[in-house]
Amino acid sequence: MLTEIDAKRQERAFVLINVRPDSLEKVSTKLHAIKNIVIADVVYGPYDIIAVIVCEDKKEISEIVLRKIRGINGVVETLTCIKAE
Repeated sequence: MLTEIDAKRQERAFVLINVRPDSLEKVSTKLHAIKNIVIADVVYGPYDIIAVIVCEDKKEISEIVLRKIRGINGVVETLTCIKAE
């Protein structure tokens, strides 16, 4: 759930993530440990996990996706959707 502090931040992104089948639980646990990820739910459908990032700017979203999420062993693919203005 978003906290009051999170709600004041302006940028939000939804990251759809595919992982190797044997890595789902490990990746989910690591996503929950990343500071700006407020939701990381395992889902049914074409993607395995949907994560919600809340940050102060798009540069920070980029850093989280490129360095933290894609850096997790087991992540195969990501698709990032940034909230429209």
